[in-house]
Amino acid sequence: MISNSIGIMSMIDVLIVGVVITALYIFFRYRKPLTDMGAAGGLFAVALGLGMTGAFYAAELFTMLILPGFIPRADAMSIMMELHLNYRWFLTIAATVAISIGFLIVIGKMRGCANQLEQSLAALRESEERRRLFMDSATEHFVLYDADLNVIDINAITLESRGWKKGDIIGRNMVDVFPNAAATGRLERYHEVLKTGEPFEMEIGVDFGNGRHGQIVMRVFKAGDGLGISSADITEWKKAEAALRESEETLRLFQDAATDDFALFDRDLKLLSANAPALEHLGRPLEEAVGRPLLELMPSLAGTERYARYLDIARTGGRYDAEIAVTRRDGEATYRAISAFPAGTGVGVITRDITERKRAEAALCESESRLNAFFAEAPAELVMFDRDFRYLKVNETLARTNGIPAEDHIGKPIRDLAPDLAPKIEPLFRRILETAEPLLDLELEGEVETDPGIKHTWALSIFPIPGSDGTPQGIGSISIDITERKRAERELESLNESLERRVTERTAELRATQDELINAERLAALGQLTATVAHELRNPLATIRTSVFSLRSRFQDGGEEAQTTLRRIDRNIARCDRIIAELLDFSANQEPCLETVDLNQCVAAWVGDYVASEGARLRLAISDGAATVRIDQDRLHQVIVNLLDNALQAQEESPGRARRDAEIAVRTRVEDGHFILEVADDGPGIPDDVLPRIFEPLYSTKGFGVGLGLPLVKKIIDQHGGGIEVNTGVGDGTTFRIRIPLTTSGEAAA
Repeated sequence: MISNSIGIMSMIDVLIVGVVITALYIFFRYRKPLTDMGAAGGLFAVALGLGMTGAFYAAELFTMLILPGFIPRADAMSIMMELHLNYRWFLTIAATVAISIGFLIVIGKMRGCANQLEQSLAALRESEERRRLFMDSATEHFVLYDADLNVIDINAITLESRGWKKGDIIGRNMVDVFPNAAATGRLERYHEVLKTGEPFEMEIGVDFGNGRHGQIVMRVFKAGDGLGISSADITEWKKAEAALRESEETLRLFQDAATDDFALFDRDLKLLSANAPALEHLGRPLEEAVGRPLLELMPSLAGTERYARYLDIARTGGRYDAEIAVTRRDGEATYRAISAFPAGTGVGVITRDITERKRAEAALCESESRLNAFFAEAPAELVMFDRDFRYLKVNETLARTNGIPAEDHIGKPIRDLAPDLAPKIEPLFRRILETAEPLLDLELEGEVETDPGIKHTWALSIFPIPGSDGTPQGIGSISIDITERKRAERELESLNESLERRVTERTAELRATQDELINAERLAALGQLTATVAHELRNPLATIRTSVFSLRSRFQDGGEEAQTTLRRIDRNIARCDRIIAELLDFSANQEPCLETVDLNQCVAAWVGDYVASEGARLRLAISDGAATVRIDQDRLHQVIVNLLDNALQAQEESPGRARRDAEIAVRTRVEDGHFILEVADDGPGIPDDVLPRIFEPLYSTKGFGVGLGLPLVKKIIDQHGGGIEVNTGVGDGTTFRIRIPLTTSGEAAA
């Protein structure tokens, strides 16, 4: 009975010890996952509880089975009972508590890990969804394969382009889906990527169907344990690339074939490219010139305005155009036109040889000068008309014939100045305007103001003056007074009828007379042309002025009518003097004598010294501060006087206005580095048809004068580097605005 009990207990103890040892093995065998979860404390508690339980039942087995071999069984049973009675429940409770605490810790940690695992799975599912959406919305083709090159995913655009269904493709091998992969040798490269992980990219030609061929770029890369392949259609890009290369080649050929110099610089003015003519002028081959700064290639540009403008264009944009004189290496002077402009982030420069054009312009100027000299000195009567038969230009020979100064012809119709000849000439003019064909060797008869009652005969040639479009824009005529010749011919005919016997003698006499007449005309023309306007007019005017002075001294006590007449004579003498001065001033090419002054002070002094008509009001508004300029004071003073005179004369001509009602405003200010001078009147204004011609020499709408006042004003302002503007309106008065650049500190010091 006792033996059976001991056997049963031993078997139970062995079973318990075995279970404990197995449990401890399992816990220690898989301790790393538990430790990674942070459950090391729970693992220790469970191991401690199991160890205590295993140790207790191992001690019980030792007492029942082994200890009786050393001591009496009764004593061994007594020790076993002592263990059961005194320690069994204590160890059982302690082991149970330790195991329970350990399991609670492990379960808690496992629950946290389960939550993290669930979150990771959700993130993985979201990432997979984003990957799927990306693949389906991508414009490139994507296919994913596993390690055996079986399709595991494929995007929508690939399926659509091939006409496949996803369910029919997933799981199929690459060789089945793309049979030509093995034939082209790409399959070996795919296996190489699977082994090494090194991606590659390649361009291949494909047949898109419907007779359309093109190129794609294929990218192959390792994707996990499998393979990813993406491809994109680059057919259009390849065409654009070929077109760009062709365009660049065309541009290069054009630049090299062009006669102009082309050069391209970066932001720091280092040479990027240049064509053959530019490299020839630089004296360097392209490989030596590229990358070098402009100043190294052309040291002569250092410190020049041209180089500074290039820098400005590189930094701020804009454009620079100039014409410069260049001395070639052989010493010959040439001219070049330069255009600089922004090109990307750098500067493009084009230069052109304009030497021949400059020479042609100089030759044209010289030819025009010779033509003007011929026009002025020709003994024949030369005249030019516009399409309305108004005089444009006449020479002194015609002016003497008509008895009217040449300047008084300008702008007036031929019917007003030659009423006897106009009915005969105007039909000829109309015929020329219609046919554009000249009429040569005509004879015309008429009277002239200088020889009334006498019929004169002219040898006349009329020709069209073509405009830019080839149609006649005016008419020119050349005429020679052959009155004396015709009279001699008539006398000769009469003598031939009555005195045939003296034909030879009379012919000789008539020829001699004709030669004398022609020589006399030439001598008279030369004598009149060599005399100047000042010599011809000032001496008589001085005589008249002296006579008036003598008369005034005699008629000091005379009546108001006599004094008024003398004042009128003085005023007209002064006008004549002013006309002569204007003619001399305008024809003289005198350089201004510049000096640095405060122009505000000068204007105030000049206006203060101006003697206006009685009752006329001058309002002066001078800006604050100094206005330093370099001017010729005498010539600028003349500008002020001419403008004030012009304003007074304009207001005199205003209907219903007396001179005493005239009001003239003179204003100055400084604006944008310029001195601004305004002279404004409240006169009748300038008509629209007159305004474009007010600065035209010898053009005048006044009854007295030669039309040089305003042209002289413009000439003086141009000599000072300034400008003049006119604001006017019929009935609203006129304002002349003059702009003169202020003097910089460096110029003032000079």
